[in-house]
Amino acid sequence: MCRDDINQHRLTEVLPAQIASPNRRESVNAVFYKNSAVSSRISAFLDFIQPRLTL
Repeated sequence: MCRDDINQHRLTEVLPAQIASPNRRESVNAVFYKNSAVSSRISAFLDFIQPRLTL
């Protein structure tokens, strides 16, 4: 996804030896304020994706 930027030196790879590639499991994070209102489409997406990401 960012290989061109790395090749053009617009990005710098950090700790390349620590990355196992291809990695079957990638981190996915959903960050939002729990005490604030979440739009219905974000709530629907989180409800949809959560069971599919459970290990």
